Amino acid sequence: MSLNKKILIVLALIFTTFVNAAKLDDVIKSGTLNCDVVLGFPPMGYFDKYNKPAGFDVYYCNDFAKALGVKSNILLGKIEFPL
Repeated sequence: MSLNKKILIVLALIFTTFVNAAKLDDVIKSGTLNCDVVLGFPPMGYFDKYNKPAGFDVYYCNDFAKALGVKSNILLGKIEFPL
């Protein structure tokens, strides 16, 4: 495993908050990384001119999935504010 791949995995584990998330081994075994992204806050998440998910969170998910050797699946998140 290359140094860049190791660094990417470590940073992802440090800066990612998992809510009801699968274990890393489960993600690799399934072959798909599911990322719930809120697409209403550019530049973090938005729809591009082709109506495709884009933004930092989407690119991060795609890069992390590539580092793990799995496919990324962008889920459309929704904003929930506690009352």
